[in-house]
Amino acid sequence: MSKINKKQNKDYQIFFEEFKKTAIWDKGIGFEYSNDPKVTSFYSKDGNVLIFKEQSASNNFIKMVDQLVSDSVIYRNYSRSELINTIIQFFAIEKDEKTANMLLDFLKKIDRQKWFVVLPVYGFEVVEQITFEKIEFIPPKKLIERINEDKEIPISSDSTKRIEAMSKKAMAVVAVKSSSKKQAEAIAKSILRKYLNIFRIFIGSKNRSYNVSEDDIITFLSQSIVYDREKTTINNGFVGATKAVQLNDNFFSKSKYIQYLLKLEDENRSRSDIEKRLFLGSQLLGEAFLENSKSTRFLKTMMAVEAMIQVKGEPTKDISLKAAYLMSNDINDVKEIYKNFNMLYDLRSRIAHGEEINFGKYEEYLVMDYATNLLTDLIDEDYDNFQVLEDYIFERKLR
Repeated sequence: MSKINKKQNKDYQIFFEEFKKTAIWDKGIGFEYSNDPKVTSFYSKDGNVLIFKEQSASNNFIKMVDQLVSDSVIYRNYSRSELINTIIQFFAIEKDEKTANMLLDFLKKIDRQKWFVVLPVYGFEVVEQITFEKIEFIPPKKLIERINEDKEIPISSDSTKRIEAMSKKAMAVVAVKSSSKKQAEAIAKSILRKYLNIFRIFIGSKNRSYNVSEDDIITFLSQSIVYDREKTTINNGFVGATKAVQLNDNFFSKSKYIQYLLKLEDENRSRSDIEKRLFLGSQLLGEAFLENSKSTRFLKTMMAVEAMIQVKGEPTKDISLKAAYLMSNDINDVKEIYKNFNMLYDLRSRIAHGEEINFGKYEEYLVMDYATNLLTDLIDEDYDNFQVLEDYIFERKLR
């Protein structure tokens, strides 16, 4: 559990004092105050109600919740609504406690239930089980065998039949901890989406002969990824055929780029400015491959570039120059990349202003090439003790 600082503790203490003076706690008393405009009430799912007679106390309650939300160690256990509910339960038991640390200890000790969320992954063909820290890709038949053998995943017979019906699809099993089934499902879908965004970049890169090392990416049997509830083919004519992509463990274990980005997926992990930029850039770039509209795909790819290197309010010519220096040490290459990026920014501006532009595959592939290469080049950089990308660029690249 992370320790709260002195200011946080003081703020919590102020709230506790306000709470003791102004809060009314009772299961059945809420109706008596429901028509009073000066009263603020918070309800728990167990029917308990926390009532504040003064606005200042209510404000302090929200302020305390906000502070707890900012504590990732606590918030990863609770959604905001669950956090409020848990605090109310705490007050029902420990109304007279005076220290904020008692509340933090209470939040820490509540165990979350472990859920197994099984999700179909369209367009992937998994021959053998592929295991990550949070997620497994597993063939449906093997998943059913595992369920029948060890009963680790408590799935009903109806659910098993649904899995059997998806026998040609890959399945993702995501193990998450949460206090509710609904939140567990949302967390699992978010994790799967982020993983697939990362995979999609490098599959697309390989299929378009992007400048990614042969040692890092294996050859795939086909050129399309489909990840959609309706099983629609994405990027028809750009990524290629509609057959399923066959994955094997070499694809993941041999790619240092994939391994690097997967480590950044955990939002509760402490990440530097550089790591945050690279992960956001990877997510935007992976999402771009899902866009059916060529213009939208182009815009989202440019957004990925900016997420990686842009400083707020920075002119596009400066962004182009930074990208060029990050992608090459050869002055002629830098000039060429700089010129091309300025051309791409002009194209982006015209698209964003609603012009009907029928740009060609050259521009479409070029922006994908640049975004992918920029991502891998930034991962390859040795940042030493630099935590902020802008500091690194000006100290090492633009001096």
